[in-house]
Amino acid sequence: MAARLADVASYDDDGGKAVEAAITAAEALPSDGWLQRIGDNEPSGPIEALLAAARSLTYARDESGGQEAGYGIETEVAQLPGHFIDVAQQAASALSAIRVPLMRLGTRLEAVLEDAPDWLDGQGRARIEGARYSLNWRVDLLAAWEALLDRMGGPADPEFVDWLAVERSDAREFDIGIHRHWLDPMKPFARVVLEPAHGVMLTSATLCDRGAEGPDWEGAIARSGTPHIDVNPRLASAESPFDYASNAEVLIVTDVKKGDLPALAGAYGRIIEASGGGVLGLFTAIRRLRAVHGRIADRLARTGLPLYAQHVDPIDTGTLVDIFPR
Repeated sequence: MAARLADVASYDDDGGKAVEAAITAAEALPSDGWLQRIGDNEPSGPIEALLAAARSLTYARDESGGQEAGYGIETEVAQLPGHFIDVAQQAASALSAIRVPLMRLGTRLEAVLEDAPDWLDGQGRARIEGARYSLNWRVDLLAAWEALLDRMGGPADPEFVDWLAVERSDAREFDIGIHRHWLDPMKPFARVVLEPAHGVMLTSATLCDRGAEGPDWEGAIARSGTPHIDVNPRLASAESPFDYASNAEVLIVTDVKKGDLPALAGAYGRIIEASGGGVLGLFTAIRRLRAVHGRIADRLARTGLPLYAQHVDPIDTGTLVDIFPR
């Protein structure tokens, strides 16, 4: 940022001071090697200290066996100890120290554009406009992080679900975080997508449940997000030509322990062999998909059953879809 706005900083003293303040404050952010330092209990700066506290608290509360199994572990943001709240407030202050000069810099860039100097050509204006957009995005992101940290130790926000997590794969840590999700994700969807649009068509094979009395439009409308913008949607449905009741069966597997990749791979291998192929496996994590694929690919190849995997084979998704029905 300093290099990109060097000419502006030299022309506008207040803008130059804002750049310097932001760069100095940004030193509080995690830097290269942060995960190793936290693992060694030597965090550097308030943000790394917060992540170290999140890691310690998540491990201390783990009762799921995740530590021994090697997969990621989580804990709810509730009943936090005083030390964690103090560290969170220090981290929020550090983020605020970055956000404030960025906001000031955005104001100075706007002033430069309004009263442009003679040397500012079209390319320079485009560069400053791009910098303003980038700054606005970062200011909003920092403000969201601060709002999340302000929640620590306070009353729960009924619109969100907050939790701490240590992400692991095969007992190797690769990320630590404080997470927040909307309890109803259709609320931001309605505000960002539906509200500004002239019209939106939502189609789904499963959005509308069908009971003995016909389609459950009330549930479908609730899941579409339209109640958040006070709109009465137009509704349409079509009968499926497939007889699910006669041709589908649901089996719930209960003897494969969560996080036990060898057992999961073995189960996949057996069901593919038993069905003679034609099995579509859906995964919620790419890492798990790759781990299972690596354990059963050779086994299935020896039995003459081809195995294709997205994110593993150099084949685009459309080609995989075309291959599967064959």
